[in-house]
Amino acid sequence: RYPARDIRRIESVSKSPLLSHLTESVTGLDTVLVFGADRRFLRKNLELVGDVAQAFYTYWATTGCFTVYLEVFGTLVLLLVAVLLVYARHHIDAGAWGLALQYAISLPRQIMWLARQMAELEVEFVAVERVVEYGRLPAEGTEAAAGLHLPESPLDAACDSA
Repeated sequence: RYPARDIRRIESVSKSPLLSHLTESVTGLDTVLVFGADRRFLRKNLELVGDVAQAFYTYWATTGCFTVYLEVFGTLVLLLVAVLLVYARHHIDAGAWGLALQYAISLPRQIMWLARQMAELEVEFVAVERVVEYGRLPAEGTEAAAGLHLPESPLDAACDSA
C-alpha cells in the first residue's frame, strides 16, 4: 500500500492545531500583546509550523521514493524488451524492432502516470475520510434532543414564577 496516504493524513491532522492557534492568536492579538505573551505565542507557532513542515517533507520524500521505484521498474521493462529483441533478432524485422522499442520506451511513462494518478486519488480521499469522521461526531446539544433532563438555569425559574 502506498504510504503517502497515511502521511497525508498526519499532515492534515497536524495542520488543524496550527490553523486554530493562528486564528486564536490573530483574534486575541490585543490581549496577547497587553499581557506580554507574544514570545510564548511565537514559540508555540514555530513549534506547530515545524510539525507541519516535518509531515510535508516526509510526504514529498515518500513521493520521491515512489517515483524512483517506478523509474527503476520502467528501466527494467525496457531492458527486458531490449534483451528479448536481441535474442530474437533473426525472427523480427526492423519495423517490428522499432515498434517494440517505441512501446517499451513509452510504457514506463504510462505506468508511472497511471500509478501516480491512482496514488494521488487515494491520498486525496483523506479529505473525504476526515469529512466522514467529523460527520460521525455527535452534534452539540444532543442531550436535550435525546430526552436527557438538563438542570434548569436560574433564568428558567425566574420566568416560570413571573
